Amino acid sequence: MTFTHLEPPKTVRCTKTLVEEFAGMEPAPYDRPFQRRRAAAIKRAIIKETFRVASFASCYCKETRRTYRVNGKHTALVLKDLNGRFPTGLPAVVERYAADTLADVAECYASFDPRASCRSGSDINLAFAASRPELATLPRPMISAAVRGLAFATWEYDLSRREPDERATLLLEHAGFACWLAALLCAEQQSRHLLRAAPVAAMFRTYARGSKPATEFWTLVAAESHPKNTHPTRVLARWLLTHEVSMSEQRAGQARVDSLRGMYVRCLVAWNAWRAGKRTVELTYHPADKTPPVH
Repeated sequence: MTFTHLEPPKTVRCTKTLVEEFAGMEPAPYDRPFQRRRAAAIKRAIIKETFRVASFASCYCKETRRTYRVNGKHTALVLKDLNGRFPTGLPAVVERYAADTLADVAECYASFDPRASCRSGSDINLAFAASRPELATLPRPMISAAVRGLAFATWEYDLSRREPDERATLLLEHAGFACWLAALLCAEQQSRHLLRAAPVAAMFRTYARGSKPATEFWTLVAAESHPKNTHPTRVLARWLLTHEVSMSEQRAGQARVDSLRGMYVRCLVAWNAWRAGKRTVELTYHPADKTPPVH
């Protein structure tokens, strides 16, 4: 995926015409909602003459033949509403890009306001999801859960070194899984304990082995519907319902606390037992052991 400059970035004087252009420009799909607190902070800075520079960016998408605003929404809307108090001499940096697809527009959007700013990972996930029709209508919690699970299944604890846009790209690579996850868990009202990174990561690994057996297994886990108490799906369901997750392996030694990787591995242990037709009384996990293969 790529996006390129339509022209070199320009520093110009901020005018009402420029502000109105970006205030009225179509936002990038799934742009974050307008935040009154952030707008108020910008307005105070402008009135106090401590606002340094306005920053605007747009991206023309060849796929849709439309131009989207990818940066500068709050600044443009605040300046547009200042009327008689519009600042004179305020500099503005204007960047104009072009991209082939909506997915490329999402990548361009994600490049602004990096991790340390108020544009969250969830905002970036939604921007990527909006580039694919089958993902655009999925509920926000499902999109976030899918990205977290895919990232952990791919990198495990190394995911902390990955940028939000790199994680969100996995959503496009595995769109079929995200849709399957949403269909499975939206049908199960009592499935919030499954919308965590560890179970979703295990769901992805099992889905890769076959969507039909994965659907059967995880439906049984979500509903706790198998009649035998020692059935792997019942044992796993009890574990997930009675344990919280910690990123720390040390804290996982406390009662009712499991590590992220520990919960992930236990899900795979239960799956492998189910595939082998075995009963499961205990879901064993040793931090030093390698992640088990998925049968």
